[in-house]
Amino acid sequence: MSRGLGDVYKRQVLKDEADAAELMESLHKHLENRKGTMQAYAPEQVSMVENAVVTYHGACVTLIVSNKCGVVQQAFDAYFK
Repeated sequence: MSRGLGDVYKRQVLKDEADAAELMESLHKHLENRKGTMQAYAPEQVSMVENAVVTYHGACVTLIVSNKCGVVQQAFDAYFK
């Protein structure tokens, strides 16, 4: 049995909306590092990291790592409508 990722949802609300791009870049780098780790000990879950979504609305940045990224992102987007 592998000890890989479960679903990960991380939402960060920033004080300054201008900081969103920097946080998103940091999250993308984190995902690249995580992908390397996953390839070493849970290769069957690499696709979850590869398909992860980093999105934002204003000052709210969200990281979604899931086999259901599309559904989760739709819920996130609907929240801001």
